[in-house]
Amino acid sequence: MISEGAFRPKDGVDGVEWINQWFDIQHNYPMIKAQVWFYIHDADYNCLLQEPYQSLYRNRIADDYFLRQTHTGILDYNGDHAADFADFAAFSENFQTTNPQSPGDVNGDNTVNLDDLSILAEFWLQ
Repeated sequence: MISEGAFRPKDGVDGVEWINQWFDIQHNYPMIKAQVWFYIHDADYNCLLQEPYQSLYRNRIADDYFLRQTHTGILDYNGDHAADFADFAAFSENFQTTNPQSPGDVNGDNTVNLDDLSILAEFWLQ
């Protein structure tokens, strides 16, 4: 089974709860073997461009269960929908830091290091 999801901020909907529930699907419904996040490119509706949703999503997607792609925003620090020189500059500024909120900690180990650079290189210019 495959689950598809996305979140669009609306009045009366707890977005943090909704995103957490979606990421917990694989634990609550073991028959679901794949999850797809429908990425909304329209900035007015894309919750991943807003806080606290962006930080929550980046934190949850870092789980090894999920595939990480540039579409998720983890590697796209400036929001131009590509892993490019601007994103590498942001990554470089944080290289060898241990702040868990630092752009560049792609794999969620709380350190911006060569492991993260390897992932950035994998999706370079996509």
